[in-house]
Amino acid sequence: MTYASVVFAHRPHSSNKSFQVLQNKFMRMATDSPWFVRNVDLHRDLDLPTIAQYMKILSKAYFEYAVQHPSRGVHLYPRPRRRSKATTSEACP
Repeated sequence: MTYASVVFAHRPHSSNKSFQVLQNKFMRMATDSPWFVRNVDLHRDLDLPTIAQYMKILSKAYFEYAVQHPSRGVHLYPRPRRRSKATTSEACP
């Protein structure tokens, strides 16, 4: 999962929800915490980032490394600009 974190970091929050639920269940099992303990408290007490935070950290580190990489093939190039859609008055003569 960490290998593809660059891609997962930029997906919608809803797609990471199943991973977050799984992490929350593992945290509860590992700490044997009761149902009324909030997940936020577990993350804080265990000093664990959420899945979304973890993916963002890995993605940021990847892009920072890619910019500084000595090989020219690894350097990131700026994204091409999108062409604006033509309005109906411009499209029809």
